[in-house]
Amino acid sequence: MGYVDPGNRVTSLEAESRFGNSLLSMVTLANARAVLFQALAAWLGVATGKDLGEH
Repeated sequence: MGYVDPGNRVTSLEAESRFGNSLLSMVTLANARAVLFQALAAWLGVATGKDLGEH
């Protein structure tokens, strides 16, 4: 999964105006998934004291 930065969000919102709500729902899902993965990585780091590169 690629990183979803603000530029990608703006582009996706513009595309949503052309293609409907299905694209917006996919962007929302991707953002939620990215937040979940970042939280899991943070919890792993707190629990083990290592970063992802060390694992």
